Amino acid sequence: LFFNLSLHFCEANEQNNWNRDGVDKIAFLESELELRNFLARSQKALVSFCAPWSKICKQFYQQMKLSAELVFYDRPRQVENFFVQEFIENYRFAHIKEIKFAVELFGENVTWNNVIFHRSNWETSRFEKSYDKFEENELTIGKFRKWIEAEHETNFCPHVTLKNFKNIEPNRILILHSEDHDKSPQNVKYWRNRVVKFAKEKTDTLMYKYNFCMGQRRHFQSLVFNELGGNAGVASENPKVILWDKNWRSFVMEEALDSEFLNLSQFLKNFEAGNLRPFIKSETPPPEAEKAGDHVKVAVGATFNKIVLDTQKDTLVAIVAQDCGYCQALFPTLKKLARSLEEEESVEIVTIDGKFNHPPRAYEYKGFPTIYFAKKFQKNEPIPYKGQRTEEALLEFIKEHSSKKAIKIDGVPEKGTLSYCFIKKLRSEAKLKKTVK
Repeated sequence: LFFNLSLHFCEANEQNNWNRDGVDKIAFLESELELRNFLARSQKALVSFCAPWSKICKQFYQQMKLSAELVFYDRPRQVENFFVQEFIENYRFAHIKEIKFAVELFGENVTWNNVIFHRSNWETSRFEKSYDKFEENELTIGKFRKWIEAEHETNFCPHVTLKNFKNIEPNRILILHSEDHDKSPQNVKYWRNRVVKFAKEKTDTLMYKYNFCMGQRRHFQSLVFNELGGNAGVASENPKVILWDKNWRSFVMEEALDSEFLNLSQFLKNFEAGNLRPFIKSETPPPEAEKAGDHVKVAVGATFNKIVLDTQKDTLVAIVAQDCGYCQALFPTLKKLARSLEEEESVEIVTIDGKFNHPPRAYEYKGFPTIYFAKKFQKNEPIPYKGQRTEEALLEFIKEHSSKKAIKIDGVPEKGTLSYCFIKKLRSEAKLKKTVK
């Protein structure tokens, strides 16, 4: 059995005196009572029915043993082991030795060499199966990962965390609730059942296919405050609704979800009619934002589309923070770069403060500064810059990816082209060095 709560795993260690030395963390269940008790404590489970003489079971056992040994492994890991660590931290393992227990729980089609993913009572409804069976012949960690993502994460209305909810496809509807599924499973089940019922009944009347998921508010605090500016009704008792469309724009339903889901129905109708405005985290645009001086434009969340996406120009976008030392060192370089390109009308230099503004999802950033080059016809596929943050290196990068090719007249680039500006800069520098000498 694999369970999705490390909390249960720790409790089992204390109650059953399981040690930290690998195999003892794999539970072998030999009675119906043990199996039922094991299932009752858990959100979800992968149930393995194995025979001691089976070659495939022995192979699977080695995979479980390897995973179990990595639970408390805190030294550097190779990339291929990352999922194994994540897997064992989120699930528990057990073998069922008596097939009759499996048949009673999962039906006559369960045989030896089966692995079954079992969902908790609060995460199923009358519209869904409580379990899914692993159909592959070879039992490996890699195949398990794909299977879990397909069968578990894409369950009709899965309960997600901040780590895995982005696996849900748009149009994605996240319903945030304040209930603790360990302490109040029936309350969670109540809201989930209503979501599933609503989705099933509205399938034929809604314009788009929606993918519903649920999450506890405490798991999404960083998303609510960082991406949505705290605008998700965290203080409300009833669940709140956030929708992401296929372009990853977010729409927040202002009021809390009512028990009849009438406001959710109206919310989706307004979304489909194009009457909702996406939430954009943004500062107030600075005065003369498009004429900020030194030929560097300043964008905020609300003006990013206008300044970057809607222009027919290549754009170098620097996502910065005012309190970042690296950014402070970059600003003079960007000003020099913009001056070097002042005669090139096809390229613009733009900065945006990533702490207080959010650019579109394609311009993802995890630190400052983050630099992208967006071609004029490929603004949603910007090219990340990983080189040195010098004027010369940035000019070479722009020259390499520019949409506008150099136009030569008698072997010299035409005035106004990027190559002309680049050569002009090199000549100016050479002239300056000669003067100094």
